[in-house]
Amino acid sequence: GDVYKRQALGDKERMKKTFTFMLDIHIPGIDDESEENMNDGENKDDQLQEENKLRKLEAQKYILSAAKLIAPVIEGDEVIEGYNWLIETLSSSKYPDVQSEIEISKAIAFLKKKNIEKAIETLKGFEKKDKALMARAANNISLLYFLENDLKPVSYTHL
Repeated sequence: GDVYKRQALGDKERMKKTFTFMLDIHIPGIDDESEENMNDGENKDDQLQEENKLRKLEAQKYILSAAKLIAPVIEGDEVIEGYNWLIETLSSSKYPDVQSEIEISKAIAFLKKKNIEKAIETLKGFEKKDKALMARAANNISLLYFLENDLKPVSYTHL
């Protein structure tokens, strides 16, 4: 809730501090991956694993919401710089999925600025990510080529 208040007040530095604080919140069961890995040989409680998975998804949802809210305003009128700050901050966090979503949002921001080359370049950066992200990026790049009337197909090898 605090990020939303800071955004409404336009306090850029406090938005950044609050966002960084959100990334550091300890969530039981999620932050204890080393403990979980130590217990691999034991019979794990499936309900507990499911609960931890839901907690992580919920945390990611809140962090992604906050990131999308503050990205356009934390660096003044430079929306792309806001996304760059978020990507850099998320790169050292335990939320790589959120970082990937923000990178896709950055590509969309390039599109809104009618900078298709940068959008494609950003989406091509997903070549080293997981298969699901590669598929989304390839789909978006294909759409961009289609919109430019350059109808060459995009495959994973072009990423």
